[in-house]
Amino acid sequence: MSDEDCKTVVDEKNVAYKKWIDRPTTSKRLEYKRLQKIACKICKNKTQIQTDNCINKIDENVKEESTS
Repeated sequence: MSDEDCKTVVDEKNVAYKKWIDRPTTSKRLEYKRLQKIACKICKNKTQIQTDNCINKIDENVKEESTS
């Protein structure tokens, strides 16, 4: 996953939100909520992956320093 994936899905969600606010209907609200859920999941997973990578790098650095 890249920053571009997260940005794209958030942009789609924002467009759906503007359409819903411009003319509130049930179908537009449901579409916005669907895209909101997808965007949240994608960005959350991306954040989790970045956090895991950071933790792994720290662990590797600690192991290298302890063996030196």
